[in-house]
Amino acid sequence: MRLALCESESNPESIAQRFAQCVQQVLAEQQITQEKLLGIGIGVPGVVKQAEEETVSAPAWNWRPVPLKALLQKELSSQLYVDNGCKTMALAEMHLEPGLRHETLAALNIGTGVGAGIVYEEKLYRGGSNSAGEWGHTPMVLGGDLCRCGSYGCLEAYIGAPGIIRRLSTLSPTSAALRHGTEECIIGAIIQAAIQGDPAAHEIMQATSHYLGAGIANLINLFNPQRIILGGKIGLLLGQAYLPEIVQQARRYALKEPFEATSITVSSLGEDAASLGAARLALEGFMVQVGGGANFARLHM
Repeated sequence: MRLALCESESNPESIAQRFAQCVQQVLAEQQITQEKLLGIGIGVPGVVKQAEEETVSAPAWNWRPVPLKALLQKELSSQLYVDNGCKTMALAEMHLEPGLRHETLAALNIGTGVGAGIVYEEKLYRGGSNSAGEWGHTPMVLGGDLCRCGSYGCLEAYIGAPGIIRRLSTLSPTSAALRHGTEECIIGAIIQAAIQGDPAAHEIMQATSHYLGAGIANLINLFNPQRIILGGKIGLLLGQAYLPEIVQQARRYALKEPFEATSITVSSLGEDAASLGAARLALEGFMVQVGGGANFARLHM
């Protein structure tokens, strides 16, 4: 089930209520009671602080910080597992093939926001406070465009959907591609227009591929991953249309040997990658609870 929310509904209380309603609707349709659920995994934007009271900090939604799990628990009786959506995406990709969890892997989630989930030594790399992977907020242009986080020149401001749309609006405000409703539809229309030879759309998509390739090169130089996977709604569109150009730009900016050791691909899990990883969070949390416990978590988290 996919449910679009307007900007006014991005407050924590509305999100919690709508999420609970969707869960209850799915359970009713499948004739399943909450008591039969092993747990519910949830992928969210922003930084999830995993402490006694779990909180979510998402500056783009003005969440600073929010006890989302506690709000959801008021609506749902099942055990809840909350983490950043880029990390859940990486978790899903990590388990797609048996050999992937032995590789250093970066799963790139590009949509409205931009982030990366990093797998290192067979587990998610979280950093000191679970904020590792905020790749979209690494500086790309000093003093550049304003980002949703409040800073300037972040990678997200150039390859995230709002940034792409804003730059086309500035370059060609009457472009027909801008009249296609959702961000995903607009980006799809811009890509199609670029392929068909529209000069403004072509310029924007070439610049986007350039910025994305440079951002990937930064990841290659910093983490030396064996595999980079493009995902998220906009990442899938960009990868399917421009992967050769993106790889070429990454080669241009990355160190030669690390680049040659890296495979850059488009996710085969599609838009469901983050949700599949969130479901795995719930499965693994359940296994820890019932006793397969530490060994299962150590091998799979």
